[in-house]
This record gives sequence, structure tokens and C-alpha cells, in this order.
Amino acid sequence: MLGLMLRQALSHHDLHGRFEAGLAHIYAASYGSIHRALRQLHEAGEVEQTDDGARTSE
Repeated sequence: MLGLMLRQALSHHDLHGRFEAGLAHIYAASYGSIHRALRQLHEAGEVEQTDDGARTSE
């Protein structure tokens, strides 16, 4: 996820779309698993949430 967010800020929905579009054959990420991972990254200080709800890596 951090690799995807290095290029631009992405919302939860955007991340899910990226997984569905090209990464699903490697890892099938559900909305729940993405949400959990984003929460853990945020709590660890690795990402921050923008005003529009997108996340960006620090």
C-alpha cells in the first residue's frame, strides 16, 4: 500500500480499485483488509489523512 501511495494520495476506494485492477492476482484485498491496514499505518505514523479523506505516505 505504501508503494501505491508514494506516487499520490489515494482514498480507500482508490486503493481498492488499484488492487482490483492489477494486484488481485497477487493479493485479493477486501475493503475491510484495506481499512485495517490503513488504520494500522496511520497509528504507526506512516500515513496521514488529508481533508478530502485521501491518505498520503509521509
